[in-house]
Amino acid sequence: MPIFDFSYVKAEFEAVGSPEPKNWDDIYDALKKLKAKYPDSTPLGGRGKELGQNFRQFFEQSFTSGKSGQPAFNDQVVAFDPDKKEWYYGPTAPGFKDSIAFLAKLYKEKLLDNEYLTMDMNALQAKIKDKKVFMIDDYVGGLSGIGDLNPGGVLVPLPMPTFGGNAQILGYTGSHVGDRGTVLSGSLKGDKLDRVLQMLNYMYSDEFYDHLYWNPEVTGEKDGKKYYTNEGMYSGDAAVKDKYLPWSIMGGFQVDNETTTKAGTPYADYKLNVLTAEANKDKYLQQPILPFDTEQSKRLSEIQTTLTDYWNQTIDQFIVGKKSMDDWDGFISDLNGKGAEEEVAIYNEVYKKFFQ
Repeated sequence: MPIFDFSYVKAEFEAVGSPEPKNWDDIYDALKKLKAKYPDSTPLGGRGKELGQNFRQFFEQSFTSGKSGQPAFNDQVVAFDPDKKEWYYGPTAPGFKDSIAFLAKLYKEKLLDNEYLTMDMNALQAKIKDKKVFMIDDYVGGLSGIGDLNPGGVLVPLPMPTFGGNAQILGYTGSHVGDRGTVLSGSLKGDKLDRVLQMLNYMYSDEFYDHLYWNPEVTGEKDGKKYYTNEGMYSGDAAVKDKYLPWSIMGGFQVDNETTTKAGTPYADYKLNVLTAEANKDKYLQQPILPFDTEQSKRLSEIQTTLTDYWNQTIDQFIVGKKSMDDWDGFISDLNGKGAEEEVAIYNEVYKKFFQ
């Protein structure tokens, strides 16, 4: 399911005339005004110590309308173009460079906290409470105590901003961030196969769905309808209950990369109203899963290790001003020479073999 990857203190943004910023120009103007109002603040923050590369990913996804790839906690990946039916290197996507340049501008103007790479959740919470940070590149659910500590300063999710007139995306989709799952196995000659089949059957039953979507510990029932009790809510829920569902009920089953739902459950309604009705479903096309052979997988692992090491050593230097954005093209050229071009070639070779 899509998630909002940014959160903000809506009351503070409203006070400077930007209650619901839609694009990065709106946000930049609001951050400038908040900096003027609170000179000791650095209005945008993040817990980079815990999120790592995810800090940049949220911006890259937004500025490229999701075309930087479908990363699994790695922001330099090979991405698929469904129109051209070919793979390309994610950091070359239109808008990617702009996302890094934007962060560099915020850092230079002290609108981005200079501890964004090293801050953990506790430090970030303290800065929000002290009115030093008003927007974070994070989902608000993990910071649920802020509303209680700072009345009127409740963080709420911010729908993904747009850049340069690009189409809006809602955020990552849980089924597309990476491969996750549980394997049930049984031998035809063993005595466990019947039990495995029983478990699979139960996992698609109404009883299991009810447990998945209506945790008994935080669920009440009135007039035949279930509802979530206050014990299952966080302080920002009231403002976003019609837009977002908590992490605890984001799970589901995937069939052909599509989450199956039980009719009438919260996620089924959310999926119908948001993913299907409000969003263009084409934005959530799953990238083809390529069957690399052993040799290819080994080579790709070697390349990605080399690229990731160089990327991690270099990328934030652009943001903190140690490298000029004028050096960006040379940086991409270096990455190509270190294996990015070969990586893309392997992807396209396998794709053509099995999908064309």
